[in-house]
Amino acid sequence: MNYMKIGIISDTHFGHPRFEEDALKQGREGLLMLAERADVVLHAGDFFDVKVPSFNTLHSVISILTEFSKHKKPLIVARGNHERRSKDLVDSLKLLSSVGLLIYKNWEVVSFTKGGEKINVLVVGNVPDEDARGVINMAYQQNKHLLKDGFNILLIHQEVNEYSSLFNERYLSIGFLKSLDFDLVVNGHIHKRYISPDFIIPGSTVATKLSEEELNQPRGVVLYDTKTREAEEIILNQRKGIYISKRFSNAGIKEVNEFIVQEYSKNKRKYGNILMKIKLMGTLKEGLSPSDIIVPDMPYLFIDNQLNKARIDVKINELRELRDKKLSVKEFIEKKLVSYLNGKMKVLKPVELYDELLEKDVDDVLEGLI
Repeated sequence: MNYMKIGIISDTHFGHPRFEEDALKQGREGLLMLAERADVVLHAGDFFDVKVPSFNTLHSVISILTEFSKHKKPLIVARGNHERRSKDLVDSLKLLSSVGLLIYKNWEVVSFTKGGEKINVLVVGNVPDEDARGVINMAYQQNKHLLKDGFNILLIHQEVNEYSSLFNERYLSIGFLKSLDFDLVVNGHIHKRYISPDFIIPGSTVATKLSEEELNQPRGVVLYDTKTREAEEIILNQRKGIYISKRFSNAGIKEVNEFIVQEYSKNKRKYGNILMKIKLMGTLKEGLSPSDIIVPDMPYLFIDNQLNKARIDVKINELRELRDKKLSVKEFIEKKLVSYLNGKMKVLKPVELYDELLEKDVDDVLEGLI
């Protein structure tokens, strides 16, 4: 029997506004690499980054798929959440499928044979995650008679509780997916790669979320052997992903800026092409705000500025208290003055100072205090 090699790729996000160049370069490399080595290639959704790609993006993708088609390998694509449109509208995947550049199906089984082996792929495009169990189960029951012979694969694009930070008891779970009795489940949507003999998330081919997980794991694709049920990770050429977090205490603008420039320059020298995110935490000196941090223009550097977040959260909670307790502005300010000045002023009580400021010019009040 001739067993098959299954190429697995997902979340190429062609046309991504920030990382369009990287998405095209890395997506192309992944697709063509699998075209050379696999018998069939599965794409688990979010082929494009937007529902209606630009003509420039479509032109680039058509060029990539034309190269891919020279290898005469089928490319099956599931719909991701980024491609989902109303039923009466033609989406980008339908367009490419209509001219034979890929195979786009939904709620259907696509079958292929090689020698004595047959694989059956049930494709179920993305739906709202709360509905995924019911929809996938209906698609499975509807097509179960086509899954009796061969190596059966479920191709989807959804959240899965065991691999997602967005836990919801109505979302898909590994237990539910295993109950459907597929030999292999391939899932997209989640950008970190997870591999087991019967469940594969290939991860994205381009970093888009810039999370710590995404930047610390190189982008890649997967080649799966139906005989051994083993998967080979294939790492793509890409910028070195770097995630750094730094906590400051009463820092000045110069200290923060010097840290950013030093970290970027050090890693740029070491790795060359980099994609870096720096998370700034902690506090600035009194009187400074996060917006005072102005970072020099450095390619592919992204700053998550959380400085003074705790202080800002306190102020937000105070405003919520004002709303919840239905305090007047006058009562709220009096409360704050008492908090700030109690024990620090002996000439006037904080509440008396507030009344003075309401009735008199500030300079007159200050002169009276002196």
